[in-house]
Amino acid sequence: MTSGGESKSEHWVDATVKIVYTGKGFNSVQYSRVFSAAVGETPWKLDKPTGNLSSTDVPLMNTKTVQVSFKAPSDDASYTTFEKGEPLKMRVSFFDQSIVFYLRNGNKTVSIKKS
Repeated sequence: MTSGGESKSEHWVDATVKIVYTGKGFNSVQYSRVFSAAVGETPWKLDKPTGNLSSTDVPLMNTKTVQVSFKAPSDDASYTTFEKGEPLKMRVSFFDQSIVFYLRNGNKTVSIKKS
C-alpha cells in the first residue's frame, strides 16, 4: 500500500491487490462491487480500476495483479483523520465472502479481519 499522493484538492491511497482465480466460476462483476473503502464511517470513492472484472481476465488457477486507488472525499476531513492514524478500511467482497484490510498511513503493515 502506498499513499497515492495529493494535489491541491484531492487525496488518494493506492494498493496493489493480487487476485487468484481457483475456478468458482463467475462471468463479470463491477470492480466497485468487489472493492470498497472507508475511514471511520466516511466512504472513499474507488477511482481505479473502473469497469468490470471478468473471469476471462484471470485464467483458471492463475493470478492477476490489480492497482486499486481510493479517492478521499473533497472535504479533506477524512484524509486528515487518515493521516492522524485512523485506518482506511478496504473491504474486498466476492461471492459470499468478504475480508477487511486495515491500511494505515505511515507504515506498510496491513492487518486483516475476516468477516
